[in-house]
Amino acid sequence: LVELTDQEGDPAQAPTNTSVSLSSSSPQVAGAQPQAVIPAGEAFAVAHYNTSLRVGAAVITATATGYTAGSTQVEVSGPQPYSVQAALAPTTPAPGEPVTLTVWLTDQEGDPAWTPVPVSVAVTSSNTTMLNPPATVVIPAGTYYTQVEFKAGEAGARGEQVMITTASTGLQPATLQTTVENPGNSGGGAAAGAPTLVVETQPGSLIADSAAGERVLLVELETGNTPMYPTEGLNITLRSSNPDVVWVPQSVTLPPNTTYILVAVNTTYQPGSAVVTAAAPNTQPAQVTITTYGYTPTAIEAEAPGTPLPTDERSVYALAVSFTSSSTAGLGTMGIAPQSVQVNLYSSNPDVVQVPPTATIPAGGGYTLIPVNTTSTAGSAQITITTAEYGSATVQVQTVQPGATALTLSITPPTAYILPNTPQPAAVEPAALAAIELYSAQGEPAQATSPISVVVASENATLLPQPITLTIPEKQSFVVFPVNPAAAGKLTLTVSAPGLTPPQQPAQLTVEKYPVTLQILVVPGTPVVGSTARLIVVANTSAGPLAGAPVVVETPPQLSAAPTTLTTNAKGVAEANISSPTPGEYTFNVTLSTPIGKLTEEYTVHFAPPYTPTTVQPNPYTTTLPVRPIVAAAAAAAVGVAVYLNRNRILRGRGGEGGGEGGGGGEGEEEGGEEVAGEDRGGE
Repeated sequence: LVELTDQEGDPAQAPTNTSVSLSSSSPQVAGAQPQAVIPAGEAFAVAHYNTSLRVGAAVITATATGYTAGSTQVEVSGPQPYSVQAALAPTTPAPGEPVTLTVWLTDQEGDPAWTPVPVSVAVTSSNTTMLNPPATVVIPAGTYYTQVEFKAGEAGARGEQVMITTASTGLQPATLQTTVENPGNSGGGAAAGAPTLVVETQPGSLIADSAAGERVLLVELETGNTPMYPTEGLNITLRSSNPDVVWVPQSVTLPPNTTYILVAVNTTYQPGSAVVTAAAPNTQPAQVTITTYGYTPTAIEAEAPGTPLPTDERSVYALAVSFTSSSTAGLGTMGIAPQSVQVNLYSSNPDVVQVPPTATIPAGGGYTLIPVNTTSTAGSAQITITTAEYGSATVQVQTVQPGATALTLSITPPTAYILPNTPQPAAVEPAALAAIELYSAQGEPAQATSPISVVVASENATLLPQPITLTIPEKQSFVVFPVNPAAAGKLTLTVSAPGLTPPQQPAQLTVEKYPVTLQILVVPGTPVVGSTARLIVVANTSAGPLAGAPVVVETPPQLSAAPTTLTTNAKGVAEANISSPTPGEYTFNVTLSTPIGKLTEEYTVHFAPPYTPTTVQPNPYTTTLPVRPIVAAAAAAAVGVAVYLNRNRILRGRGGEGGGEGGGGGEGEEEGGEEVAGEDRGGE
């Protein structure tokens, strides 16, 4: 349960949807979901964490911007692998017969133990001629046993035994002893005596986890401790003395010329024991006791938040009811419901706190969260929880209803940005958010008993030209509103409402211009009707070029641009072609989308009429045409050339005025005896 509290430890409602980050000091033991959200107006949120197969402790920490972090510790208990166990099916193989080797892990009490990591087990045989199992088997993570198959070798001499050893680093090893001998058959042969069934579980004990279809029950046929096989299929009936713990199929068939069969069994969530009986015609029956291990519930317990709930007539999942178990070596841990368990609830004071009459802990579950409904009346109530089999528990729930006596005003973030030269930016999001909250004289969150009108004002009319009037609705404790300053500077906000104490300190917001520049160039500066000019847009920030920014070009009907929708490249540059069939001056708009809004600049371009050639006098001077590029700005590439002929400057035509630093040339200078063209801003 993730909860917001004030400085006194009482619940505090979130002014906006509050994102909470969750982390675990030991994710290998218990890992928390990465994030939870406390909705606006709520004080709680429910998050989940997952335990692993490791025993230990983990501290779950919750953090949120603007709030002090909170934490709680989770204890995880359970069995840990201590030793390796092994068994063969059949227990006495015949030469060339398929053999199943089962290897499993147990704790110090001999109960099955899951492994959190893969466990490699070395398998050795004292006589590989008789039995040659794989040298290594692996028990996967999240399980406690594995099975491998191999074929038996040759039969040993009379009385000759073979030893199979299983060992893994850090665990106690296990050794089993068997032999390989020729079987008899039910139709007569080497074996003497009445056929007998043999049953056992491999692994020795199972986990009560409602697993279905695991091949763990061995049924084999022998005579005088010698394996035998039926000449015809043998129908074997199976019966469990306690199907609530272990369920087995009603019958299985042992195929001809086969000494054994592995049967799938089903466990439940109910730990315990069941006697499984196997019987077949003309054979001695056999029995085996199957034990399942689990966390048997012994009692229930309830837990409520340690801080009062607000009297907001809302429902919050604030009551946890869980099982406890003492199944693990006397250590208390969560119990697991063997079947669905109904929980009955009663509130001693429903005028203050209300709970549903019943709740259910599902089979295989250990707990449930129950909604608690508060009213508009403050006080306390004792919640009683009862069950038919696991006893009862009580817990106290308290609510508070503070009266509103004071206002608070906060702004986030403390620094906001606006676009330059844009008095009312078309922002993607508000520059900042402000929250007005109601508090009691004790500093507790309070609700409005009726709508409250509040006024937000500033002495700086340049940033906030008009006061803002807001309403805190009835049964709400706060209101959130956007702040979009009209200019850069220091914005100081005050809030007032009739009968309520204003904040001791005003809220302050630093407003800065977003560091972006937009330059517009047209090359050539005065294009000719019927020709195509190049429009160059350059976007820069204080950190460098603004790459990947959308740019939209809007032109009048007499002027066309292609394309009209652009995107700046890695150098912050976007380009398009513009043309016009009619001479004249045309003003168009270029809009740049930035992370905080849109910046629009105007630019005027003059399209000249077609040039009409006249008679040209011979040139008595040099005909060399030196061409020199003019760099428009540091961020732009070459955008034009000036051509000189016989020291007579050819006029460059009219340029635009709205391009920032890239809008014009420099003052004239002397270089190499030739005059460089000066600035032609707005003239011809």
